[in-house]
Amino acid sequence: MKKLFVVMINLTVLISSAIIANAYDWYEYNGHQYTLTNDWETWASAEQEALALGGHLVTINTDAENDWLTWTFKDTYVRSYPGNSGQNIAWIGYYNDNGYWKWISGEPVTYYRHDYSQWPQGGNFAYLHLAYHPYSETWNANPLHNDYYDFNPKGIIEVVPEPLSALLLLSGGIPLAILRRKKKV
Repeated sequence: MKKLFVVMINLTVLISSAIIANAYDWYEYNGHQYTLTNDWETWASAEQEALALGGHLVTINTDAENDWLTWTFKDTYVRSYPGNSGQNIAWIGYYNDNGYWKWISGEPVTYYRHDYSQWPQGGNFAYLHLAYHPYSETWNANPLHNDYYDFNPKGIIEVVPEPLSALLLLSGGIPLAILRRKKKV
């Protein structure tokens, strides 16, 4: 009975996670899933939301992906300046770790698109300038966007499917099948 209870809890968690994930508008590119955080927030809070969905803030690896993100999320402004093209930005998973810029996903840095006229403006967390921004498709890191509530942007979340993700989704049913098999023997 105890094992059956654990299985039921696992299934409840899986179903709850699926319901929460469906509350987002998801987009697919190159086999990866992307969405925006639900709220305008600090970089760390955006990353926490991404982790809760099984991903990270986006890791950008190519010009094509950077351009796709720029146009897919083109109307994502900071909290208090909707429609202001100069505030059309979104967090990405690029951050400064003791002088070294890294991806929060742990992937190696093989691509970057800094706005060298401004990079970085003293910030430790990068964002993408989205379509219609004067520096569209480039990245910057200004502490204003992390430190001041009115200037917090949303973050772009990326979920990379793992080869065993389908098996993990079904894992709640595997213990139940084993439990049933044991009872029959």
